[in-house]
Amino acid sequence: MLARGRGHLSKVFSDGDGATPWLQPAARLPRELALCHLSAEIWRRSRSRSGEAYGLRLGAVEIPPGRGRAQRDRCLLALVLAAALPIALVLVLLVPRIGPFDSGLGGPSARARTGLSDGLDPGSISRLVADDGPAARVAFGAGQPPPPAQRYWRVLVHPRFDGQRWWRLEESEAPPPVGRGPGDPREREQTWLVEPSPFTAVPWSSNARSADPALQANARGELQLQRPAGERRSYRLWNNGAPDDKPGSAGLEPSAAWCWQPPQVLELALPGAGNPRLRALGRGWAALPDPEQRLQAAEQWFRSQPFRYSPTPGALDGADGLDRFLFDEQLGLCGHYASAFSALMRAAGVPSRVVSGYLGGRWVVPLGGARYLELRQSDAHAWSEV
Repeated sequence: MLARGRGHLSKVFSDGDGATPWLQPAARLPRELALCHLSAEIWRRSRSRSGEAYGLRLGAVEIPPGRGRAQRDRCLLALVLAAALPIALVLVLLVPRIGPFDSGLGGPSARARTGLSDGLDPGSISRLVADDGPAARVAFGAGQPPPPAQRYWRVLVHPRFDGQRWWRLEESEAPPPVGRGPGDPREREQTWLVEPSPFTAVPWSSNARSADPALQANARGELQLQRPAGERRSYRLWNNGAPDDKPGSAGLEPSAAWCWQPPQVLELALPGAGNPRLRALGRGWAALPDPEQRLQAAEQWFRSQPFRYSPTPGALDGADGLDRFLFDEQLGLCGHYASAFSALMRAAGVPSRVVSGYLGGRWVVPLGGARYLELRQSDAHAWSEV
């Protein structure tokens, strides 16, 4: 496309029959400038009386051809997540980049920063320092985020427990992918932009699918994106079901099949010694015939105790650290509660593991641009999965 004698501002090309033009950034321009010019072309087409259809190809993201306001918003949303809000909208979003996390939830030092880590050892943390750096942002095709109670964005799964620390499995030990499927524009679309991290696992809502062969969920429920983790990464998902649907039910996506994988022996394992009071409490619940009854008994017990949340819980080192948390201190972080509850469930004969990811997020409504949910390292969270 030519504009005001300045040469090519964006690259426009058509499919073989020449019917549908596709837009993409001009390779010869700096990326930021190319995206700004591309946003101007999107606005021009959205206001054109001819109503011509167009699509957008932006790296791994492809917006199918369409027309009208909805198509404009989808394309502008992709640009926002790829770089910044275009200058044509008179707003620039400065998004600071973050390096790999050098300490995270359950880091080895007594002072840890919010974030994600391969291992989770809450007993080693005496003080948690909030890191408000960006982690990810996600926009929704429907224009609104899910309800707050559904904003659990899982990333890492920690099934291995040594009495103090929860670990992920090595990739060579991990179960195989459970499948994927093509997206449908009518489904609930999610467009993600993730900051650099040490992990190929990326945030997701636990039940979605993608046609991208580089994006697959494994049997633990980790969504693996096989692209360099040290770079910003973008990907698109479609969500049209609930994880509690059984396989074969309408709406269950292939990537949600991890929910129905049989428990592993590892998810019942406890070390040979340590935390005797925790073990005794869990064994008492094991006498109940139904696992759901054991869960209810655990919930009632926790609610009956004066537990409190604190970013300065004090270190609980040693083989009996969870005993001290449950019966003495009763003060801790989300990692303390997830670790203690998961260990109690194992003592009660219920398979369990710890999951870490992000909880919540901040809904951002920029001036004149697409809305998105922003996740920061301070939103890092851990929970128990049974």
